[in-house]
Amino acid sequence: MRKSLLAILILICASALAIIYLRLSNAPRLSDDEQIQALLAEGETAIENKNIRQAMSLVSADYQDSAGFTYQTLRLEAMQAFRNADGFDVILGHPKTQINGDFASVEIDVTITAITNGQRHNVFSSPINLSLRREKQTRYLFFHMPKWRITSISIKYDVMAGF
Repeated sequence: MRKSLLAILILICASALAIIYLRLSNAPRLSDDEQIQALLAEGETAIENKNIRQAMSLVSADYQDSAGFTYQTLRLEAMQAFRNADGFDVILGHPKTQINGDFASVEIDVTITAITNGQRHNVFSSPINLSLRREKQTRYLFFHMPKWRITSISIKYDVMAGF
């Protein structure tokens, strides 16, 4: 009786894994450019919603930029900015994307306006360059799916206003 129950449990688990795998493998695949467009839109939404978890999920753990920021320092700065403002409006220009295998660069105009006590303050407005890398992302504990993540950001013109 116990052996048959164990066998049924194993079959159920194997079936569930097979269904998940088939769904993931048959899911429509976006082009690299479409995936990067989706990353930009997700980042815009994360900032406007002050969702640190969603925003940082778009950043590589290996993030490092010329200003000395790493993943952790970027996270801390974002947390501080989210605490200091009631909300944000983000405007993204049309991105210019160059893809080379598992690496990409995106040049895009970005304007970020903070809303504090009903007042709007322009905190950032400049073209930026994003460096991206396609990294493995584990889904459902077993499946590795590629995902574009930001590895560095460089500002073309130093126009930081602050709060």
